[in-house]
Amino acid sequence: MRLVHTKTLELVDTETLESIPAYGILSHRWEEEEVTFQEMQSDEVRRNKKGFQKIKMCCRIANCDKLEYVWVDTCCIDKRSSSELQEAINSMYQWYEEAERCYAYLFDVETDWKDDQVSSSRAFGESVWFQRGWTLQELVAPHQISFYSHHWRKLGDKHLLQHEISAATGISVDILAGYRRLQDFSVAERMSWASRRITKRIEDRAYSLLGIFDVRMPMLYGEGKKAFLRLQEEIIKQSDDQSLFAWQGTNIMRPGMLALEPEAFETCHGISNKISMSDRRARKRRHPYSVNNRGLSITLYLKPWTIDTYIAVIECSRTPASAEQTGHRGFMGIFLRRLVEDDQYARVSVHGVEIVDILLSEGGLTEYRSVLVNVCQAPLLINNYFSVDDLRKRVHGIRISTELLKHDSHGRSLFEIKGNLRKGLEEPKYPHGFVVYGHVGTLDISKQKGSIKFIKLGFDFEFNPVCVLSRISEQDGVRFVNDRSRMLDWVGDWELTTAENHSEESIYDRSLGEWLGWSTITAKGVAYCEDERWVFKGDRLEGFSVVLVSSYTPYRANIKVSMRKEIKGLHLGWVFALHEPN
Repeated sequence: MRLVHTKTLELVDTETLESIPAYGILSHRWEEEEVTFQEMQSDEVRRNKKGFQKIKMCCRIANCDKLEYVWVDTCCIDKRSSSELQEAINSMYQWYEEAERCYAYLFDVETDWKDDQVSSSRAFGESVWFQRGWTLQELVAPHQISFYSHHWRKLGDKHLLQHEISAATGISVDILAGYRRLQDFSVAERMSWASRRITKRIEDRAYSLLGIFDVRMPMLYGEGKKAFLRLQEEIIKQSDDQSLFAWQGTNIMRPGMLALEPEAFETCHGISNKISMSDRRARKRRHPYSVNNRGLSITLYLKPWTIDTYIAVIECSRTPASAEQTGHRGFMGIFLRRLVEDDQYARVSVHGVEIVDILLSEGGLTEYRSVLVNVCQAPLLINNYFSVDDLRKRVHGIRISTELLKHDSHGRSLFEIKGNLRKGLEEPKYPHGFVVYGHVGTLDISKQKGSIKFIKLGFDFEFNPVCVLSRISEQDGVRFVNDRSRMLDWVGDWELTTAENHSEESIYDRSLGEWLGWSTITAKGVAYCEDERWVFKGDRLEGFSVVLVSSYTPYRANIKVSMRKEIKGLHLGWVFALHEPN
C-alpha cells in the first residue's frame, strides 16, 4: 500500500514504515488528466495535469485534520502491474473502512451554500458520484465522510446528510448513521443498492462489489457479464442467504438461478433474510447448495403450480418475519419449470409473474416437498434436453375430448363436469391463487349408455397424469374424493413398466393390495380390476394411450383411453379422450 504525504506530496510505501499510519482517503469520479503512479514521480509532469489540483486540495484538507497521509486511487496504484491492481481491488473496501476520514469530491456540485442549506438543493443528490459503481463501497465503508463541492467547499458529512443520501441511493439510513452493520442487510438488498449504478467497464460492476459482500476473486477483464455470475458463485460459497435468488428479470434462454446483471435486483429494496425463532427449525432442515457443471444444485421446498412448473420457496421476505405475533411467516417464491431431464429445471415466469409472496403456517409447509433440483445456468439450446415446448405457457387443467360431451335429443347435457376440466376447444381458464395439485376434476357420464360412468383426472407431484375410471357412478355410493385421494399422493411411487408384447410405453405399475387396487397390465392392454375401477397414470412427457380389456359379460368390447399433451397456439396443456364402440 502506498500513501501520499500531505506536506511533501511524495509517495510513501507503507512497507518502509513500522506500521500503517492514520490516513485520509479520497473518493471521487475520475475526470480527464488524472495523475497516474508513474506521473506522480515527476513534479514537472504532475503539475501540468488537471488531476493534480485534486490531490493537492485533498492533502491540504487532510493536513488541517492533522492527518499526515492520504490514499488516492489514481496515483497510489501501479496499474501496469496486474497483481498489484488485483490486490488493490480486493483490498479497497478494507482500505476505505480503515481510513480515519474519507473526502468525497463532487466536482459537478456547484454551490457556495453553507452546511445547513445544502439539504434543500437537488444538486447534491443528483451528483454522478452517487451513480458510479465504485463509489458504493466508498460511501458505505468509511465511518466518517466529508462531502466537498466543485470549489472544495464543505457540504456536510455522512451523518448530517444521511436522509438526502438515502433518497439518492436507496441505501438505508440505519447503515449511513452507523446503527446497523453491512452484514445485517440481506444479499438482495445490498444488490439493490448497486442495481442502478454504472461503471466504465462491464466487469467492474461485479469487481466494485467485492467488499460489499466480503469476497475475493481474481480479476479477468474481458469476461464481460460472466464476472457478475462469478461474484454470485463466490457469495454462495460462504453464505446461505437465499435472497440472492429474489431478483426479477428472467431470460428463458438463460434460465438459471443467478442474475445476469445487477439491474435484476432493482426491486429488492427491503427484502429481509431474517427469520423468527420458530422458523429456525426449518433452516436446520436445509442442505448446503453449490454451483456445479450442470447449474445450481440446491434443495428447495417445491409446490406444484401448473404443468411441469413449481413454486420454489426461498427463505426471505419483503418484511421481517413475525411468526411469534401471527403464527404465520411470509416467504417469497420463484417459478421453476422441469425440463426433459427429470433432475433439470429452468427458472421461468408464469403469465408475466416472476416472484410471488407466500404466507405459510408451520403446518402448511407439509404441502411442499423438499427436493434436490439442478437449475440450469448455461445458455439453453433447442436439443434433446430442451425443446420448443419448454418455451410455451402451461395450461393448468385438462381438456375433455368432445366425444364424451354428449347431449340428448332435447339438447340437455348427458355429462357433468366438476373442477378445472375444460370442455371441447373452449379457452383455458387460469385459476387465481394456489392450485391444489393432484385432483384436477371429475366427469360424470353416468347418463350415457357406455360402461364407464365416472372419471377422475389429475396429476401426481411429478406432474405425471393420473386417471381413475369406474363403472360405478358417485351416485351409486362410491366416493372418489377423500382425505387420501384429494392430493392423489397415493400414486406417487409407482414404477414404470411395459407389459410383455405391449406396444404402449409409459404405463406405471404398483403392488397389489394398495388402496383402490391396480389395473393389471396384460399383453393387450390394461385388464379390468375387481372393484370395477381402473387406476393408472402415464409419463409426464408422453402421457399414456391404453386399451382396457374386459372379459365380463355382457360387455366385452375394448375401451381406448388416452391423455396426451396438446399445443394450442402458444399454450401447452393436456387432453383426455375415451372411446368405446357402441
